[in-house]
Amino acid sequence: MSQMPPPLYVVQPSRTNGLGIAGFIVSLVGIISCGVLSPIGLLLSFIAIFRAPRGFALAGLIIGFLGSVWAIFILLLGGLSILLAAVGIGAAVPVVVSEVRMGKIAAIVAEHKNPDGTFPTDIATLPGISPEEGTDVWGHPFHIVVKGVNEFEIVSDGPDGIAGTSDDIHSNSTSDGDRPRHKGKRKKTVPVD
Repeated sequence: MSQMPPPLYVVQPSRTNGLGIAGFIVSLVGIISCGVLSPIGLLLSFIAIFRAPRGFALAGLIIGFLGSVWAIFILLLGGLSILLAAVGIGAAVPVVVSEVRMGKIAAIVAEHKNPDGTFPTDIATLPGISPEEGTDVWGHPFHIVVKGVNEFEIVSDGPDGIAGTSDDIHSNSTSDGDRPRHKGKRKKTVPVD
């Protein structure tokens, strides 16, 4: 009897694409994490798409692309939000600086009431007010407007420099120095003692 040769075992190469699976997993985690890892998953899946089998690599490529688009959208939205916040803060700063200067002027006007009970009407004659402090941040001089026997207000013509427009800043002034307000708000004039 003839002897049978031992059986031959043929080792077939593995039919998995490890890089494709890795790209799929990273893309999936990336889309769950607001797209942070999606570009990495997209890159891994793109490289793995050239290897067989391509199933996980293709799925990772699609998910990675969607997650990357999501991440770019989030970054643009966040950047736009920061830009709008900066513009808003930048617009408020000149008004606040003008209001601080107006408060100082109002306190000095209240302290330097004339002997006849009237208030000074020229900021240049007030002690302790520099030329810079006598103007708003747009370079327009403040005005002292006497409202009554014991009442006055400090007025800034605002960014446009034209008196009587909606951007004017008014300060109702009393001896304790009320905070300046924009013209559109209700005024409460308090007599100065």
